[in-house]
Amino acid sequence: MFLKKSLWHGLTYLFAFLLAFAVIVSLVLEQFRTNVDDFFNTRSELLVSEDDGTLYSTYKPDEKYLNADGTGNSKAIIQAAIDIGHQEGAEGTVLLKNNGALPLTSSASDKTKVTLLGLRSHIPLLGSGMGVKVQGPMITLEDALSRNSTDWQNADKWATAFTAGMDDFEFEGANYDLNPTTISFYDTYNETAGKTYNDRVPRDGGIDEPARASLEAAAGTSFTEYGDAAIVVLGRPGSESSDYLPGTVPEGQGNTEPLELTTNEEDLLALAKEEFEKVIVLINSCNAM
Repeated sequence: MFLKKSLWHGLTYLFAFLLAFAVIVSLVLEQFRTNVDDFFNTRSELLVSEDDGTLYSTYKPDEKYLNADGTGNSKAIIQAAIDIGHQEGAEGTVLLKNNGALPLTSSASDKTKVTLLGLRSHIPLLGSGMGVKVQGPMITLEDALSRNSTDWQNADKWATAFTAGMDDFEFEGANYDLNPTTISFYDTYNETAGKTYNDRVPRDGGIDEPARASLEAAAGTSFTEYGDAAIVVLGRPGSESSDYLPGTVPEGQGNTEPLELTTNEEDLLALAKEEFEKVIVLINSCNAM
């Protein structure tokens, strides 16, 4: 009886060990299956098509995206991507109210003098804080508003290393004369604030809009010189892995919820109303403000 009991105990331990060993080996093989396949000249995965064996065998791009020899026309493909971007921008932009401030007109002989206000006018949010980051050539709000035509080769914020083949794509700009003083102010301020085009939601819900007093001190008489209109940009970042939580705001910011305007943002709007006859407010947000 003792021998039989010992035998069963021994077999239990043996099979438990073999099970644990098999699980560990399977995990290792799964993790390094590509290396194992290369070493043993095997195939651990096989893609099987239900058609004639060639995926997308019936798919053919539109003729306007092809060269005469059937290869892809890179310029046409890039233009199609740009067109989709323009369509997304148009469909994703909503004019909530207009009391006569828009449209602003400008000409080469009589440029509209505009002051940009708000840190997000200088460092706009161009995407969420996760996934593929914004990189390569881009046209900022400042570029689009200040130039008669815009192109990636001369984009202010990016080196031309990303712009190969992009010099044939130009777009009409607003041709405004922008206040350089406020642009310089936000550029200097952001050396400390450290905002980016793909900011994640701050854990404390903090909004780093500079105080009105510091902006006024730097602006001097520039509001009068560039006083045809003010464009105020307010923004909130967003991310797939984090978001603002109700009631999550730092003390002294002036708001009780993170998507409410802070004291500094309300002061900024008040300043714009006092100094400018026309005020346009842009919400640059990855959140429902």
